[in-house]
Amino acid sequence: DSHMAACGGKYQFKKDHSVFGYITMSDKIGNIYKSAYLQGGADDDKAINLHLLSSGGVYEGDYVRVNLKGLVLSDYSGMIQLDSVHVDNNIVKLETRRFLEPELVDIENIGTGSYVGKLVKFRKVQFQQQYVGKTYADKEGQKTVNTYIEDELGNTMIVRTSGYANFAGDTLPTGSGSLVAIVSRYNTEYQLFIRNTNEVQLTGLVMLTNYLKTTSMLRLLVNLPMRDGRTMPYKALQSGCVRLLPMATYLASAETMASKTRLGL
Repeated sequence: DSHMAACGGKYQFKKDHSVFGYITMSDKIGNIYKSAYLQGGADDDKAINLHLLSSGGVYEGDYVRVNLKGLVLSDYSGMIQLDSVHVDNNIVKLETRRFLEPELVDIENIGTGSYVGKLVKFRKVQFQQQYVGKTYADKEGQKTVNTYIEDELGNTMIVRTSGYANFAGDTLPTGSGSLVAIVSRYNTEYQLFIRNTNEVQLTGLVMLTNYLKTTSMLRLLVNLPMRDGRTMPYKALQSGCVRLLPMATYLASAETMASKTRLGL
């Protein structure tokens, strides 16, 4: 840090130093470009972004040695990276298919800054209901899109997906469950990069209490019609997890009822 501060936020290595680590994400699937994430093992779990001169050459599961001579250590909007990495000249691949296990973490802990660049796993999260039915990104327009996941406490975090990702056109899952991703940072915002949709296991029950914050709203939904004509008991709503129609259906009904009865929600 002192070297970087003295050099205006950048430091170029002049000697033959090396770092070792595991490639936890590459640009193979298109969600990141000319980039890879490197993380140490159990003895050194620090992580950094490798900004590559060209795409490809290193892949998830590679255990590598990075020769630092000539490389530039820089702070790109809060994300520490090694710049101008030449895969052939700077990287020696020592092993392949050495996959790191993600670290279990809660959304509220990401803001500590301790997980930037790391492979993490969240449990009991879901995409916010306003994104249900939408895609990860704009595949046709090849535009990056930010969506948000939330946990049962209402904490949220950005999931950033490139329009060039091979899953950009896939529909976001509607349930709750686990999600594995790389933590990145842009200025003051922390964000997640998904490696592949197999690591997005959101197949569980929707956590209603994340979206419907007040008891008054829950009570308003009592006896709203379900798909088969039955009504929804209040106790089911209290439990916080039930399989439902898209929330927009219920909210539209709730707003209509509120308007008719002049309830102040």
